[in-house]
Amino acid sequence: MKIVQFLMLTLLVVLHSCKGQNNQEEKPLTGFNKVELVLDNEFVTKDTITQKGTSFLNASTNQNVSVLHHIEETGFHMYNGMSFKNKDIGVIVGGAGLITRITKDCGKTWLENRFSRFGNPFYSAAFSGDNIFVIGDSEYIFSTPDLGEKWSVFNTKDLYEKRGYFFNKYYKIRFVNEQVGFITGYGYINGEDESFAVILKTVDAGKTWATIEHKGLEKETEGISDFIAFSEKEIIVVTFSGRSYKSTNGGLIWQLLFETDGEDYVNLNSIAFLNQNTGLIGGLGGDLFYTENGGKEWRKIDMPQDGDGHKANISDILFTQKSALITTSISSDYYRDTFVYEFNIEDATIKPFLTSENEEVLFSGESYGIQAMDGDILILDRDNLYKTAIHLKEHQPISSREKQQDRLRRPVQKTDVAPNAFKGQRQQFEDGLNDIVNELEVKHEEIPADGEYIYDISYAEYQEQTMSEKVRVVIKGNSIKILSEDNPSMTAEKGDILDEGILRKHNETGDWLISNNPSDVYLEAYGDCVGSPMVIDFIKKAYKTC
Repeated sequence: MKIVQFLMLTLLVVLHSCKGQNNQEEKPLTGFNKVELVLDNEFVTKDTITQKGTSFLNASTNQNVSVLHHIEETGFHMYNGMSFKNKDIGVIVGGAGLITRITKDCGKTWLENRFSRFGNPFYSAAFSGDNIFVIGDSEYIFSTPDLGEKWSVFNTKDLYEKRGYFFNKYYKIRFVNEQVGFITGYGYINGEDESFAVILKTVDAGKTWATIEHKGLEKETEGISDFIAFSEKEIIVVTFSGRSYKSTNGGLIWQLLFETDGEDYVNLNSIAFLNQNTGLIGGLGGDLFYTENGGKEWRKIDMPQDGDGHKANISDILFTQKSALITTSISSDYYRDTFVYEFNIEDATIKPFLTSENEEVLFSGESYGIQAMDGDILILDRDNLYKTAIHLKEHQPISSREKQQDRLRRPVQKTDVAPNAFKGQRQQFEDGLNDIVNELEVKHEEIPADGEYIYDISYAEYQEQTMSEKVRVVIKGNSIKILSEDNPSMTAEKGDILDEGILRKHNETGDWLISNNPSDVYLEAYGDCVGSPMVIDFIKKAYKTC
């Protein structure tokens, strides 16, 4: 019976391959299929894990650290990446065996899915709306629309002419917005000793994916390890060959920004930028490189060493307002008391950020991820997921470019009151937010007069990704509509400081809204529709997207 099934499966694969060969010019291809129809169901498992919450004191910041996830018997079970949509919903991914664990209650319970009997791991995950996409040491892009209950896979071999001899690894997936996303990695053609960098792109929220013909990356035979997208067009990547490149046309043409050689050679595997000028790259060699002019010049920063003189490898970087947090691994010291460090932008010094003086809490030598979420910092190492507070006044996670001195703000139509004027009769608006403002002891300003204004959202962030765009803000009465000048479908996906208000991410829903309060605004959603534009009613203290 198994032989018959194998023959039938082989026939289906052959027919599928033939069909792909006859339509090679038709790209991108749709290729998502139910996971149970593609993978060996004998090794596809699902389980629910309950976690017992523990905590310890961070000796570096004197803040409490919660352990949201812990593995007792690790073996080859480890985690390489994570992505959280909000404080409750998140996913961690790793291996061995292509493993995901998804929580929707802030780590109290986790739904585990395993897709392989082999040692291949997942490396990265990302949200696009409610959909989770996961990639790793597999030709498949995995996707779930319902937090891990049902899965489908996209076979990326269909995108390549020599797919019968093609092997690949995908290291990073990020979305610029809900529609546009990129995947980077490594490809190898068996029998021809040919390896190359891989970049995939989607423009329809992950439904279809296409390859990018990336001129200028021909010698990147080790693959692209990480990237940052300032917009759909402007992207910077780092490679395992020790180089960094920049593209300003969506990845079609690349210009070399940085190259390590000689004693400075390092396999780069992490990149982060505070804005389009200030950035850090780091990698397996333990060196950190810093730029203040968009990559034209780089300065080497030495990382701490262990007792044997080994440098800490850079695994991930997160910028805050005045510093950057860096997760590290030291192979010579499997357990240690510190593995997260803070880089001060002003004086380029490094000090410990996460330290345990509790002998019962020793960090694993491998660490792979760090993310800011609602004033907290989430940190992932091999076995554990930690959450700790960050001092907001000094370490507020930054999601936008430093505010320009002359930010563009021009009226689209004439109004009775100048665009920068305030309406004194907005008492209802004031009453709606006074409680929050008084509690935070922040000076309160009213929203602008009725009218339409253009705001230059020159550097924005949505779901950890960046974009560049202008938005049109329509103010009428106590409502504010946010309209995109270039793409109306992206109206709820902007974040930056505005002159009279702040476009901020709502920390309960992940949506964007305007507020004159520097804290996140707690508004309740109303209406049955989703999408854009976003309407905010300050009288009802509610909002909707339609």
